[in-house]
Amino acid sequence: MQQSNKSTTFLKAAIPYGGIADIAKAAGVSRFTAMRVLQGKSKNRRVLRALASYLQELKQDQDTITATAEQIIH
Repeated sequence: MQQSNKSTTFLKAAIPYGGIADIAKAAGVSRFTAMRVLQGKSKNRRVLRALASYLQELKQDQDTITATAEQIIH
C-alpha cells in the first residue's frame, strides 16, 4: 500500500488546478471520491480510468505546445 500512496501522490501533484473536478465529472463521481482515489484511500476503477484518460490528454496538449514552440524557435 505504501508504494500505491507514493504513486497516487505523484499523480496528484501532476494534475493542474481544476483537474480533479474534471476527472470526477468524467468518472461520474464526486470530487471527494476522486480525491480519495488520489490519496490512495480508494481504488474506484471509474476514477482510475478517468485519471488515465485525463493525464493522456494533458500529455498530448503539452506535446502540442512543445512542438509549436520548437517551430517558432527554428
